[in-house]
Amino acid sequence: MINQLTVGQAPWPAAGPLAGSLRIAFLLIFCVSLPSHADDADERKPAPKATVRKAETEVPAGAKQIGPNRYRFVDPKGIAWIYVRTPFGLSKHEETPEEKAEPAPEAPDPRLTIEEDGDKLHFRRKTVFGESKWTKKKSELTDDEKSAWDLLQKQKAAEPASKEK
Repeated sequence: MINQLTVGQAPWPAAGPLAGSLRIAFLLIFCVSLPSHADDADERKPAPKATVRKAETEVPAGAKQIGPNRYRFVDPKGIAWIYVRTPFGLSKHEETPEEKAEPAPEAPDPRLTIEEDGDKLHFRRKTVFGESKWTKKKSELTDDEKSAWDLLQKQKAAEPASKEK
């Protein structure tokens, strides 16, 4: 006679001479393996509190702005730090030699030409789609146009001085 398992039947006998003693052995092993926390409660020392450095949320007083959302601050130890405002908060890093170098003076856009006509300025810029032209009054210039005009004025003022030498 062949014993065949039916659906839902366990492969070991649920009852028998060893079934009760196996359950007791497993229960005993389980209970012994549990740690006893009641004995250790008196002996435990509180864990030392970790020192959490507070994140800096503001640029320190005395920091010099060196660019848009960029600040330079020298701490009492003489270390220069760069602070950058990002969308995620304030970022701080030590100044690198590349950042210490003075920025090169701005050069005018070689594609842009500006002609003065009384109170108006005529702008021409070469683009991939052809030449773009526009005219504006000096009082209505945008920040970019104003900086380009000022840069061109400085360049023109420097040219005669260099020709005289």
